[in-house]
This record gives sequence, structure tokens and C-alpha cells, in this order.
Amino acid sequence: MKMSTIGWIGLAIGLIGGLAGLAVGIMAAPVEGSIFGFVFIGIFFLIYWFFFRPMITANRILKTGEQRSGKILEVWDTNVTINNNPQVGMLVEVKDKYGKTYQTKTKMVISRLQVGDVRPGQLVTVRVDTQDEQKIAIESFGAGGDVSYTKNEFEDDLQQILGQIDKENKEILLSGISAEAKVVGYYDLNIKVNGDNPMVMLFLEIYPGLQTPFFAEAKGVIATQSVSKFQPGNMITVKYDPRNTSRVTVEHS
Repeated sequence: MKMSTIGWIGLAIGLIGGLAGLAVGIMAAPVEGSIFGFVFIGIFFLIYWFFFRPMITANRILKTGEQRSGKILEVWDTNVTINNNPQVGMLVEVKDKYGKTYQTKTKMVISRLQVGDVRPGQLVTVRVDTQDEQKIAIESFGAGGDVSYTKNEFEDDLQQILGQIDKENKEILLSGISAEAKVVGYYDLNIKVNGDNPMVMLFLEIYPGLQTPFFAEAKGVIATQSVSKFQPGNMITVKYDPRNTSRVTVEHS
């Protein structure tokens, strides 16, 4: 499975959210915020190095590598799951440009629906790094079994994400507590819904009446004509879950 557009969206949202939260934390408590910052950077680096770096490398090879035929010799579970899809390791026999075979290893996140295709003896089409033939990426399984992330899959995943966000926001609107909030950060996620209405992430300083103000983020779709209302420094009305103040949604968009 290639590193999909929805995967990049998820990574970008996570990174933006982490950096913005880090900045807010340092402003609120410089010492504790700085310590948290070092921990966050370390964790993100480990996640990038072990999970996203192999996907980025595979994407590069799939775009620029030389197409070859191959055969899976061994398969093993790496005990890693991403978005409920397993990552597997494979020993693959590949034919070089002269028709001779050699063996190399690769890892790949596969759809749960493709588990039956990933087995010893399965023929595959691979892309080989032109600078290092030991680096490969699986392009397809069997005859024409393209495993690329299709437009339909992207749209299905995007609709699922939007549905989950909308469901959570409706739950908060139904039972949450209203409060004034100041927009600290505004980030357009480059996703348009029902025309040109943008999906955005807002970082907010929330003033819950007589209680201590707190910071939280809110995600959702806002009307195009309301974009100026949500710029940093503006005051808006939100609802928050009193049992979990990290759950916040805009009351009027």
C-alpha cells in the first residue's frame, strides 16, 4: 500500500497539531513546555524513522525505480499495524537486468483484504532503486494486481474521517457547555466540503466562566463566508465536554 493522500493529511494534521500545541505550552509554562517539547520531538522522530521513512522511500522507488518481476519467498509479521492494516516483511527473489536472480528484503503495509495475496510463491511486480538494487518496493501482486491507493479508496477514507469528526462535534453540541473562546491559531487543511467550504483546525484559548482558562483544538467544516470570523485574535463561541475538556467544537460556524 502506498503512502496515500489521506495518510499525508493525517501526518500533516498530527504534526501541525503537535507543533501548535507545543508552542502554546511553551508560552503558558516555559520550563515544563520546553521539557515536553524535547519529548514530543523525540517521539515524533522515532515514529518518522520507523514508520513513515520506509513509506516515503517506497513511494520514491515506485515513482522512479526500474520495473522488474519477482517472487515472494518468505513472509513475516512485523507486529506493526497502521490504520488497522498490517505491516509485513518479505524476502523477495528479483530478476536483475541480465535475467539473473537475487534476494532482498522489504516491508510493506497491506490492506487486510490483500492478506491472501501476500504468501510464499506469489509472483509480484517490483520497482528497484536504480542506485541500490537491494532497495525495492512492491508495485503489484500477481498479474496486474495493482495495489495503488485508488481515488475511490481516498474518497471513502475521507468521508469516513469527515463522518467521525461530524459525529463527535454533534455529540459535543448536544451535551456540551457553551463558552467564549479566543482563536489562537487557524489552519486550513486543504479539504473542501460541499463546494468551497474548508475543513479547518482551530487552536483556542477557552474561558469557561469562573473556571481557569484552558487551551484546546477544534476541527470541523466552516462556511466560506465565515472564514474571516475564525482568524487568530477573534472571539467565538464554542461548546466543550466538561468530562474531557480536550473535546471542543465551534457552536456557530
